Amino acid sequence: MAKLGLSTSVAFPILADSDVVGVLLFFSKRSREHDEDLRRLLSDIGHQIGNFVRRKESENAIKELNQQLDLFVKVTAHDLQNPLQSVIGGLSSIKDQVMLDSDHKALFSSALKQAKGMSEFINRLLLYCYSEKE
Repeated sequence: MAKLGLSTSVAFPILADSDVVGVLLFFSKRSREHDEDLRRLLSDIGHQIGNFVRRKESENAIKELNQQLDLFVKVTAHDLQNPLQSVIGGLSSIKDQVMLDSDHKALFSSALKQAKGMSEFINRLLLYCYSEKE
């Protein structure tokens, strides 16, 4: 330090809760006495920077979890859509081609309506996933 003409240094931790996430170190060419007000100010700055660092870490973690959730929803929705289309086709075929009494025809119509509703829900879910992110 002396070779550079520096005579005073001060270091203070950057704290996030009670964890040290960094240290700031300052040098001066002027000699200074201990200043309690400056120490409190630097301590407050260290806590504010630490809180900022912690918030950024949390935001990044949430972003990563959201990306994983989006991928899971997209893959799951696609995986559900294919067999569901087979169910809809099969129910339609049976309802239209097989001689059924009115009770069974109503049962197949209800099942077909529910399957189509689920398919529409999956399509809207996929539309939301792709439109929000792209």
